[in-house]
Amino acid sequence: MVLASDSIFIAPGHCSNVPVILPDERREAWFIEGLLLSEDGQDVLAVPATLVTSTLPYLPIANPTTRPLCVHKGDIVGYAFDPQTYFDSPSSSDQLERLQTSAFSVQKLINACNDIYTSKGGSTPLSPSPPPSTSSELWGPKTTATPEEDSPTDVVHAVHLGPDIPEDVRPALEEVLQRRFKAFGVGGHLGRVDRKATIPLKPGVQPISLPMYGTSPAKREVLDAQLNKWFVQEVIEPSKSP
Repeated sequence: MVLASDSIFIAPGHCSNVPVILPDERREAWFIEGLLLSEDGQDVLAVPATLVTSTLPYLPIANPTTRPLCVHKGDIVGYAFDPQTYFDSPSSSDQLERLQTSAFSVQKLINACNDIYTSKGGSTPLSPSPPPSTSSELWGPKTTATPEEDSPTDVVHAVHLGPDIPEDVRPALEEVLQRRFKAFGVGGHLGRVDRKATIPLKPGVQPISLPMYGTSPAKREVLDAQLNKWFVQEVIEPSKSP
């Protein structure tokens, strides 16, 4: 089994690169069989058949639905097989020769396509997609995108300290803003504070999930857009209540 090593929210129409735990990290590569992941028999995540290496244990998982979905840490996201034994092997030297000839033909076709692309003004030949970087875990087509991370300088300019602050105090306040810039919501980002708050509920009341109040399609579109943004920003998460 292949397990997710971290909880990842996948936005609608996105394909996220999910870190996984492989059965045996000593093996160089594993073949992950393609499958569909369902949640409560409704929402579906798609896992393609993929070769995953132990040096880069990430599995691309697509969310083709219209709302954000979450892959939780510890979820089973696939089944791993040894590629040396999973795939068919040539049973004779003649079959091996035919397979090598076929592979050589495919290679020639790829090279010819690259030559045509370059001759028509392409700056670089076609090449496989680069491996995922640490700066982004999203693969595939994007229907929405979140703004780039704000820098401390952005927060200093965005937060209005006021004209009444003495000049000898202002540098100290700006230094606090730079150190704690993630606590401020700037440029579409929400502020993040490393504190947990407990919301008291009425004792003995069972949590439930109810649909939102009825509204016009135009207003509903605005609400859905805001909810999707909050899902991506991890402000809220899908309810598991009955």
